[in-house]
Amino acid sequence: MRTQPRLDEFLERIELGTFRADLDGRLTDGSPAMRRLLHARSVADLDGLVIFDLCVDRNERGALRSLLASRGRVIAREVELRCRDGAAAWFSLSMGLAATPEGDRWIDGLLQDISSRKRTEEALVASEERFRHLVETTGVIPWEIDLASWRFTYVGAQVEQILGFPPEAWRDPAFWEARIHPADRASAIAAWRERYRTEDEYQFDFRMITSGGRTVWLHSVVSVTLNAFVAAAALSVTLRFLPVTVTALTLGRAVRLKLTRAPIDHMIASDPAASLQGRDDAID
Repeated sequence: MRTQPRLDEFLERIELGTFRADLDGRLTDGSPAMRRLLHARSVADLDGLVIFDLCVDRNERGALRSLLASRGRVIAREVELRCRDGAAAWFSLSMGLAATPEGDRWIDGLLQDISSRKRTEEALVASEERFRHLVETTGVIPWEIDLASWRFTYVGAQVEQILGFPPEAWRDPAFWEARIHPADRASAIAAWRERYRTEDEYQFDFRMITSGGRTVWLHSVVSVTLNAFVAAAALSVTLRFLPVTVTALTLGRAVRLKLTRAPIDHMIASDPAASLQGRDDAID
C-alpha cells in the first residue's frame, strides 16, 4: 500500500502544511503547502526559521514552548504568525514531540490557515456590538437570566430610563416578580417559568409598576431552543407593541444574549421615530 504518498496528496489538496523542526523549533523540513501558507518563495526558504519566533505575540512564543515542554504536544492552538513576506495571518497550529528508539527527538507539526474564519468572527463580534448598542438605545430592555437560579445576569442599562430601577436591583430574584402588576403576576410568572418547557415560540403581554408607581405594558416574544445551554430574552415598551424577537436557549447556567436581528431591523426601518423614542403606554 502506498499510503504515505496518498496522505501527502490529500494534505496538499486541503492546504494543510506539515513540518518538522528540531527541539528549538527550527524548521528542518516543510511541505509545499507549508511554503505557500507562509508565503515562502521555496521550501528551502523555510530552512532555519524558528516556528515559535514567527508568532506576532511575543508572549505566545513562550506559551507554545511551555505547552510543548510540559505536555509534549500542542493541539489546534490559534496563533497569529508573521509570514516570510512580512504579512501576518492566523493559523491553527498543532505540534508534537517525536522520538526514535535510539533517542533522537524532534518536533512534527501541522499548520492550517484560519484567517478567513477569524475575519468572519471579528465581523460578527463587531456586528453584535453594534446591534447591542442599537437595542440599548431603543425602547427595548435586553436581559439575560440563569435558568438554574432564575437570577438576572445582565439587564440593559435602559431599564432605568424605562422602569426607573437600576440594573443592579434586578439581581435579586424576587425583585422583578414584586414589580409585576398584581393582576398579571401569576400569569406572567407562569409564562416565564413554564411555557419555555413545552413551546418553541410564544409571546405575551403583562404590566409592570415603575419606580414612580406608574403602570407600563410590556410585550415579549420568545423563541425557545431546547438543545442548548443558555437563556436570554428581551422586553419591548412601545405604543404599538412592535415585535421584538428573542432567542431563549434553555437549561443552562452560563448565559449569553442572543437577540434575533431581523424583526428589530424591520421595526426600525418601518418606523424609526417610534422605535427610537422608546415610548411606553401608561395604562393603570
